Amino acid sequence: ADSEENIVLQADGFSDLLPVMVQVWDFSMSRELAQSATTLSPDNGYHKLHTIQVRPGLVLKNKERFVYLKVIFQGFEPVLRQVLVSFHQGYIFIQTDKPIYNPGDKGPDTLHLSTRLYVICLISGTWTVTAKFDNWEQNTFNSTFEVKKYVLPAFNVTLTPQKPFFSVDDSELVVTITARYLYGQPVQGKAYVMFGVKHAREKIRLRAMKQVTNVIYSNV
Repeated sequence: ADSEENIVLQADGFSDLLPVMVQVWDFSMSRELAQSATTLSPDNGYHKLHTIQVRPGLVLKNKERFVYLKVIFQGFEPVLRQVLVSFHQGYIFIQTDKPIYNPGDKGPDTLHLSTRLYVICLISGTWTVTAKFDNWEQNTFNSTFEVKKYVLPAFNVTLTPQKPFFSVDDSELVVTITARYLYGQPVQGKAYVMFGVKHAREKIRLRAMKQVTNVIYSNV
């Protein structure tokens, strides 16, 4: 589809109709890319926002960063201006719901925030999602995500009683639970604690179970 570009035209000190020709040329001034005619008059105050249709394909083929805008006011010398060109005609936003997937996961990628593409991740490695429009290289967009097996980091759980013995007269048993990864950082999570009594060779489990919401330095 053609791209609409707006150009402001203005002339001062006129009372009659003033025909204007607007042209767009490539960087070498050897090929005309677009042309449009209009008229400045007392009706528009010799000031007009003029729209010209430009075919993006013709501009992109030049692979240059600018074109020439040539405006010809009838009876006067042409006005020539160099105009920078942006090769991006739009943007595609690609977003994954998480940066890392396990092999076999089915993960959605959101395109344009409305289209969903479901990918089954079978092989570990870095994957790339590519989306484009208009078949132009400049309008190609990418997003990467990683597929690898996730292994829970090992950690140690330590139970430390408040005192080394429990008397039959005691009404409670206070134990501090500490969980840390092997590299020293604390573990965030929940723990379920169950106590029992060992008599001779028999182990008797108490029926009550205690849930601890924060296992870092928690007392039960």
